[in-house]
Amino acid sequence: MLFRVLVAAAASLAAVSALLFAASFAAAADPALTNRVALPMVAADGYPASNLPPLPSPDPAYCPPPNIGSTPPNSVIGTLTIGGAPAPAGTIVQMVLGGKLGLASRTAAAGGYRVDYWAGAAGCSNESGAAIGVLVNGQVFDSGVKIGDVVGKAQVFNIAVP
Repeated sequence: MLFRVLVAAAASLAAVSALLFAASFAAAADPALTNRVALPMVAADGYPASNLPPLPSPDPAYCPPPNIGSTPPNSVIGTLTIGGAPAPAGTIVQMVLGGKLGLASRTAAAGGYRVDYWAGAAGCSNESGAAIGVLVNGQVFDSGVKIGDVVGKAQVFNIAVP
């Protein structure tokens, strides 16, 4: 029985390969390679590149570390709903640190977000003790936490945008 299933699967694969070969206009048939198919390949990360707006820039008062690779970031993570439904993947979420815009990111999956930030020096919007907020769809949500309050783990802050 298993043998019959394998034979049927191989026959189906051969039929699909033949259809793909016939549909591929870029494939140049090489008579020496009768059992090969050329398939066009397209790289994608799930977002159409032409439809993505650029991420907003942080305020000039935001101070990144001198060497980003040497300092682990702090993270704010949580669930994200808009109008009671999970926010779609690709939603832009931006930090608000000390009342000024910080780094932004896109949600990787529906219904959740993560934004990283670094604590900056005194005088920066991301200095220790600055209030942490999150900007989504033009609305700022205050987390009630300040930079330095949570050390060694991500700050969990769930957001429900009306």
